[in-house]
Amino acid sequence: VVAAPESAPCTALVTPGRLGTCGFVDMAGGRVAWVVERRPAAGGDAFAARLFTHVASAGGWVERLAAEDADGTRWDDVRILAADVTGDGRPEVLAGFRLDGEGEALSYDIVVYPSGDVPRVAAHPGAAGMGAVLVAGGAIEEYAASYPNDEPVCCPPAFVHRTIRHVDGFFRVVATDTVVPGSVPPSQI
Repeated sequence: VVAAPESAPCTALVTPGRLGTCGFVDMAGGRVAWVVERRPAAGGDAFAARLFTHVASAGGWVERLAAEDADGTRWDDVRILAADVTGDGRPEVLAGFRLDGEGEALSYDIVVYPSGDVPRVAAHPGAAGMGAVLVAGGAIEEYAASYPNDEPVCCPPAFVHRTIRHVDGFFRVVATDTVVPGSVPPSQI
């Protein structure tokens, strides 16, 4: 629990001594605060991503979800995107983790916060090599490098494009196609 009033700026939730970005998202179940922190570590920059809800009876902001690369060897970057991907008219949170290494894979979590519940990871699609993820029209558009003939990691000849939608309470792949590398848009996470 971080002892801070509900009206505190999100920067009050950043661990002292760390650099951080943060924001608030008004989800179906209530307001959440997200924090992405960075600090120097032996293996490079160490990142932590945390999600909080304010609980008056607990005296502040309660950490509900967290992921950390404590020694700086797993992630090159962490980004957060708030977007409605369930079609309920309220945003969900997509947390993107750019993995360290030559393939620059993108791993991400889709966090939901239904009314009367707590924030939880509803889906964790597989890591997308040299990946890009964006939200368009309520769907998650995911691009992952494809190497059909064992090409070098640097130079995928194609990308697999998957469209993911929330259908009947689950995130499902509803379309898949292959696209050329030049048609892959910049990632939002």
